[in-house]
Amino acid sequence: MADSKELVFSVTGMTCGGCEKGIKQAVERLAGVKAATADRIKKEARVTLEGAAASPDQIVAAIQGAGKFQAKLAG
Repeated sequence: MADSKELVFSVTGMTCGGCEKGIKQAVERLAGVKAATADRIKKEARVTLEGAAASPDQIVAAIQGAGKFQAKLAG
């Protein structure tokens, strides 16, 4: 079983549930993404990666490509 890890991204520009859904769907298309959530109230996205996974830069690009969002790895 592959090790999994969770990354948290700060995301600005989300205004509705549709924004959250769009980010979730865009990120879950990436290789190695086991799960993704987006929360407009917390202004963050959480991504669970497993195995040979997408890089943080690829995840940021997917989030920003899903709409008029700005994203960066938190921490």
